[in-house]
Amino acid sequence: MATENNKSENNLTKFMMDLFPDQKECDQVLMEVTSDDVAATCVEDLKFIDWKCIVGKLTVKQRNIIAAKIKEVSTAQRRQTEVLKMTGNVIKMNLFKPPKFAYSMDYRYWTVEQTSAFMIKTGVPKTAAYAVKDLDGIKLVNFDEKKLGWFEGFKIKGEILEKIHTAGTIAQKEFAATVITRAARQFEFRKMNKLYAYRTNVAQELLSTEESYVQQLNLIVKLFAEPVMTKQLITMDQYKKIFSDIQMILSVNEQFLQSFQKVISQWNSESKIGGLFIKLAPFLKIYGEYCKNYPEALKVLKELGSGHEFFKFYYSQIRNNAPDEYKNFELTSFLITPIQRIPRYKLLLNDLLKHTPQNHPDFKDLSNGFNIVSQVAISVNEFSRQHEYIDKVNELSERITDLPSDVNLQQPGRIYQKDGIVLALFKKKFVPCHCLLFSDVCIFAQYKEAMLSKTLSKKFTYKTHFNVIDMKIEEVKEEEMPKTKELTPETTLKITSGKSHIFVGLKSKADKDEWFKVFESAYEKAVERKKVFEDKAIEASKQKAEVAKNMLDIKYQSLRTTQTRKWSERGKSVAQMSCVEKWRLAQEAKQSMAEAAVHSRVNSSIDMTVSTPVCSKQHLSSESNISENLVQSVSIPSSPKPDSK
Repeated sequence: MATENNKSENNLTKFMMDLFPDQKECDQVLMEVTSDDVAATCVEDLKFIDWKCIVGKLTVKQRNIIAAKIKEVSTAQRRQTEVLKMTGNVIKMNLFKPPKFAYSMDYRYWTVEQTSAFMIKTGVPKTAAYAVKDLDGIKLVNFDEKKLGWFEGFKIKGEILEKIHTAGTIAQKEFAATVITRAARQFEFRKMNKLYAYRTNVAQELLSTEESYVQQLNLIVKLFAEPVMTKQLITMDQYKKIFSDIQMILSVNEQFLQSFQKVISQWNSESKIGGLFIKLAPFLKIYGEYCKNYPEALKVLKELGSGHEFFKFYYSQIRNNAPDEYKNFELTSFLITPIQRIPRYKLLLNDLLKHTPQNHPDFKDLSNGFNIVSQVAISVNEFSRQHEYIDKVNELSERITDLPSDVNLQQPGRIYQKDGIVLALFKKKFVPCHCLLFSDVCIFAQYKEAMLSKTLSKKFTYKTHFNVIDMKIEEVKEEEMPKTKELTPETTLKITSGKSHIFVGLKSKADKDEWFKVFESAYEKAVERKKVFEDKAIEASKQKAEVAKNMLDIKYQSLRTTQTRKWSERGKSVAQMSCVEKWRLAQEAKQSMAEAAVHSRVNSSIDMTVSTPVCSKQHLSSESNISENLVQSVSIPSSPKPDSK
């Protein structure tokens, strides 16, 4: 209905009929505004015209009437021009309003005064420019000196006549450039309107999905989580594992929704959304913690079982109190909603950013908001993948036997990469094995044959493993390929680790290329992790050495200042001192020389420690103890002082 109203309001014929009741005058005005000179096709086109510069066949009164009505329409459209109703929500959308341009170089609309000023500007003398009567822009371009009177012809001749013809030629060139500029600007304005309409649709989708998301969070918290806590159907530990921080997420998103609704209620071509996501950024960390806890929630739900009072209460609440669209939802469908929301934010913000011009006031904040949400989305996707990998690793752990105690598939920090059936060379014979590649180790386990058939069993026995950081992956050459009928060099890889190696055969060249890429990627990541660890170790050793050096400087300075008496107190002559004072002076000199020697050795040792890279664990341990050894070396026992008698 709103679209039909907009079409009627944009109808140029109806618009003119309302302004000019007289049929003859209306037809004359309509013919003028739709001619090639103005080229208006709808009411929107009339907004792009500067009516002060339009002359043509329209009178001043007619121009003023049209300009006043256009101003009135524009003011009304700024408040509310189009109402979009989608999913029960309403957005007030103001169409993009381009700036007005006065095309002063369009000679067709020049007055006599404007034409005279242009002629003077192009070099025609003032007397000649004002001598010709009723010379407007059109007459200047089609200037004919034969139609001049005797007085005008007397003043306009020779060089002046050539200048007037030159001015007409320049006016034609400027008019051509004006036509191209006008067409380009109108095309740009239509493009901007399309972008703005698309931005409005994306903003509407963000609003509707956010409202639905908050509604689901409200259902799970108000309808289920809080009553479960009150009734104590499960333990507090189980409650925290199942629901995690979902109540905090609900609180954050309710505030975000309120802010978003305020922006949408005053939506226009320059409305900003990016700043809302920048303000939301600090709270997105809650989503990361929630994603980490999600596998634990599924584990607890599985342990409870469908027959537990917890699940009976859930199905009762959903069946009796939830809206119809949620009556068939499982509890896990509600719990996974926050994990799915962040990638949804990323998709919608990316779509919005693509359709936002770079000079738009929201472009910078929108870019920053998109980058923040993208980082969180990467973490969420990684958590989701790791959850899938955990199930996979658990399954593999149950199938493999004879696994050494130092090779634990579920070791913290060990990330699953790939697994599959391969042919591995053991004792000069290729046997079917299962290859399990993790971030730091690659395990080969041989399949067992089934008891009653020659098919492979689902279980396999550990054979060997390699550390990924020590592995070297190579394609097999023809001369080093083991003799076998099943495999060719094109489908075989060679894995080397130290002095040992193993040949691995795949089904096809495509499988070999895929495994080769995975092996290479795992090795590169392992090298990168080792480098990061070594850099941190070197930084830690530097900090420890610097601390030790500062401690020694303080100790040395304190020892130097602890002397019995100053020289000024002892007098100028050593001969006047007592035997006790001479002995004490000698002891102090001896101790100061020993301390200076120790200090020089310590400084040289510290400089060597700081500049030497960490190469091994033994080296790291020696560096970690260097500060203790150095401090102990400084602790010099003081000499005993004889009794002064």
